[in-house]
Amino acid sequence: MPRPTRRPGHRDGPPYTPMVPNLRLERGMSRRRTVTGGREGRIVTFYSYKGGVGRTMAVANIAWILASNGHRVLACDWDLEAPGLHHYFRPFLPTAALGSTTGIVDLFADHAVLARGRGPRGRDLYAQTARVRPHALSVEWAFPGGGSLDFLSAGRQNAEYLGTLASLSWDYVGGPFLSALREDMRRNYDYVLIDSRTGLSNAVEICTVDLPDVLVSCFTLNVQSIEGAARTARYIGHNSPGWEIRILPVPMRVGGPDMSRLAAGLQRARNSFEGLPSGLSSAAADRYWAEVAIPDQPKYGCEEILAVFGDVSGEPSSLLTAYERLTSAITDGLVDRLPVLDESLRKRHLASFTLPVPARAVPVVLAHAPADRLWAEWIGWALRGAGFQVLPPDSGALSGTPVVVVVSPNFQGSPRTRTMLAVSNGSDGAPGEAARVVPVMVEPVALPPRLAGLVPVDLTGLDEAGAAAAVLQALDQPAPWDGVLDPARPSFPARQPVVWRVPGRDTAFVGRDLVLDRLHDSLAVSRSVVVLPDGGLPGVGRRRLAVEYAHRFRADYNLVWWIPAGTAHAATASLARLAEALWPGTLLDGVEAACARVVEALAADRPHGRWLLVFDDAGGPGELAGLVPSGSGRVLITSRSAVWAEGMETVQLGAFSREESVELLRGRVSGLREPDADRVASAVGDLPLAVAQAATWLSETETSAATYLRELARAGALPASPITACCRVALAGLREVSPAAARLLQVCGELAPTPLPLDVLVRSESLAGVLWTGRSGRADPLRFMAVLQEAGRSGLLEVDRQAQTLRMHRAIQSVVQAEVAPDDREAVRHHTHLVLAEAVRSQPDNALDDEAPEGLQALWPHLDHTEAEHCASPEIKSALMRRALRSAPRGAAG
Repeated sequence: MPRPTRRPGHRDGPPYTPMVPNLRLERGMSRRRTVTGGREGRIVTFYSYKGGVGRTMAVANIAWILASNGHRVLACDWDLEAPGLHHYFRPFLPTAALGSTTGIVDLFADHAVLARGRGPRGRDLYAQTARVRPHALSVEWAFPGGGSLDFLSAGRQNAEYLGTLASLSWDYVGGPFLSALREDMRRNYDYVLIDSRTGLSNAVEICTVDLPDVLVSCFTLNVQSIEGAARTARYIGHNSPGWEIRILPVPMRVGGPDMSRLAAGLQRARNSFEGLPSGLSSAAADRYWAEVAIPDQPKYGCEEILAVFGDVSGEPSSLLTAYERLTSAITDGLVDRLPVLDESLRKRHLASFTLPVPARAVPVVLAHAPADRLWAEWIGWALRGAGFQVLPPDSGALSGTPVVVVVSPNFQGSPRTRTMLAVSNGSDGAPGEAARVVPVMVEPVALPPRLAGLVPVDLTGLDEAGAAAAVLQALDQPAPWDGVLDPARPSFPARQPVVWRVPGRDTAFVGRDLVLDRLHDSLAVSRSVVVLPDGGLPGVGRRRLAVEYAHRFRADYNLVWWIPAGTAHAATASLARLAEALWPGTLLDGVEAACARVVEALAADRPHGRWLLVFDDAGGPGELAGLVPSGSGRVLITSRSAVWAEGMETVQLGAFSREESVELLRGRVSGLREPDADRVASAVGDLPLAVAQAATWLSETETSAATYLRELARAGALPASPITACCRVALAGLREVSPAAARLLQVCGELAPTPLPLDVLVRSESLAGVLWTGRSGRADPLRFMAVLQEAGRSGLLEVDRQAQTLRMHRAIQSVVQAEVAPDDREAVRHHTHLVLAEAVRSQPDNALDDEAPEGLQALWPHLDHTEAEHCASPEIKSALMRRALRSAPRGAAG
């Protein structure tokens, strides 16, 4: 077939063969190939006005043909709402890569984040964001002649993909960025093939007007498809952005017994696309329309199989031969055939496209506690993948439907699950009477009484494939689990983040299940979410909620890092510790440099994608300026500042529901009757901090509910301030039992509401002089621990035994400070300064504190909070000087 006339400026000459050998890559890594020769590639968009024409299959096969002829090829899945190109490359892509590898949506989203921020502008911005190779996967095949095939997905194919797409703002995807993206594609690849979505939209116009050199307009021979494709082709021809877009009309799925109707359809198409392809003589146009049609082959209708493996080379009526002819038209005759594959190799890989026949759809009920959402999602995915229909407990399932129960401490302790099995079975009888119950144990725990006598499926200690096989085998699923995991599957809940630093989980945490689910869903869409107190209400548990979220959903992340953000310095120091954890020795360059390095790396998803940063107790947005990375990770912020609500997605946290208050009280106070718990909850206004304080006091002192309610009434402050009333009751009792513990609380009331290493206080001679007046200031660790135990029993101090830290809630600090006599307040603060100065002095000079909680960095927030810079004590001035020296790069002070 004669070559169509070349558009102005198009390159001539033989096909370019890369000089770089075809290196095999590690799984999941993009190919990094050096571009030589100064040639620019060609961008080819495949578009169809209607779906179902075979467009995606054409892209996959032509990409393979081009790569097999020694070209560097990028295949892009631009069908953002319904991506499917990856199915044709499935046997040759790393397992699970699609669920973790970024794509087009992420590329645009990252650009939008930087464009609306305060980062680089112009070419500096585009050089950072308009790059496709960091998002591409290499197809694992040794192509001849140095060829390569990279795949750019629509985006991470996981449970959050549609939310990310819905939140994408196209306002920042303008001409300069698209020009830079086009330049990057053509510089790094010989051919870029784009599988566009159907219809008309912003995303479609980008890949049909703004990017391509060639548009392949795909259509079937019905009137609707022809007319829609022809109108779109004329629109693109009239709106090309400064260069001529060569348009190739291609009839698809052509065939059928009625030859006269087939001929009429082809003539109708040719008339509608009159003058296209442009520049052809009458004879050349005749040959084009006679040869370019893609036949309909029913054998490819059920599975996504590449014709390069499904057809034998040289068969004139095959799909492969048709794709070879279309490849010739796209490349101006430079590539017109696929190198012949060894027949045994072809057949062996053809078998890898065939999927197993799914099991018969069998209904099964899945019951779980709200806190086990991730396990329920994963088990539900495994069951559905094996052909089961998964139903909730209240679905009205027929009697006898199997019931899978996710067993964990959460299931045991949640009152919502007490009747779940009865609802599942439609009766209040023993579960075995109505249905077969399969307990699936996800944490070591005794079975609840209703399941006693059953043998659980124990998933503890199993890997993902083993866990899936165990669940399916328990339901008599005959097909063995073959270990092939869907890349879009939910995260396996037993997996742990590679990098993890989060405060210990509150084992007594109750409720907030709907809030936690909403928070998780909001992060999936908005990427950054701020938790605020509803109406400025104190003591609602923002910090506890964030800790529970990090633990409950940790399997969704590769890196999770907790950042005390009460001050910019504290947040900077915590980010610097993250840098030290990722790259040991980074702190030698100074805290600021280490912080800047990790913020920049996370913005590029290095060294881990799927990261979560939790900025706890942040001030206003300005205090975190330059400290919050962009990129595809998630940022959770807790704050009291309502200013965040002006430009951020927020979750408002209010009081407990009465059910949650009663659950917390009865869970902590043995023998507390529900009516008494209800009265206590009502007295303290269901305020979480006050409910927790009441529960601790009732449990530790064994006070009756009636007595406690009378003490609350005598303490005053009700109903306006239940926290104040609860704290006054606890303080009054503590002064009688342990005056030293009361004095310890006064010192802690001056500190920052962030964790302080216990060792700072255990070894402090300055603190000893405060706690035990009248005796020399000599540290007594055993005596101090007894005092600490009394303070902890009051509920006014949070002691984390695992992390060996303590902290006092901000709202409790206000009450404690108010209870100190005005004449004593200055003395208490001065003693606190001396304790901190002694702690700084006791730390070794080489303590980089990237691991140890007793490190110097943990002390700086407390120096800030107590306004140590106004203290005239020489010890404090020395501590502040040491802090300044440590913030500078090593060697700078000398």
